[in-house]
Amino acid sequence: MRGNAILTCSIFCGERYFQWKLPCEPSELVHFRKRIGQSGVENILKMTVELHAQQVAREPELVADATVQEANVKFPTDTRLHMDCIEKLWRMGDQESLKWRRRYTFTVPKVLARLRTRSNRLVKERRKCRRKLKTIAGRLLRDFRRQVGLGGELLYGESLALVERVLAQKRHDKGLFVA
Repeated sequence: MRGNAILTCSIFCGERYFQWKLPCEPSELVHFRKRIGQSGVENILKMTVELHAQQVAREPELVADATVQEANVKFPTDTRLHMDCIEKLWRMGDQESLKWRRRYTFTVPKVLARLRTRSNRLVKERRKCRRKLKTIAGRLLRDFRRQVGLGGELLYGESLALVERVLAQKRHDKGLFVA
């Protein structure tokens, strides 16, 4: 894997000869981008365009390579979706300053910890934990709907419909919501 990354980096960085090390540590680029912020990145892009203004003016269309940008993508498992639903319901409940019947603040992390185990002996327990997470999300949804009433239904209708859709979907349904 490491050799493949080195080869890819040397190709995209414009190196003429193969080198056995990366030009810099990949995490340094992330730290640098975070340190300069969005305005710094915009300034660098602006300076790049100014440097190559004549060449850009001659080109009929400008192509930008965005392969180095971080993607905000999560692995679309049902567990992840149910956890996202729970977090969304918690946030909406905090905005409405609800008094939850039960918030499951301590239960959810324990269930997630059990789901992280990958032993074959614990397959049934993991299945049980996935069901429990879905049950918790459903309970929070019903509790939220009961407390906010019609006003909350109008305000959060789209989010609640999305949570309901995630909780109702089955494994082999068509048009699954994935992330």
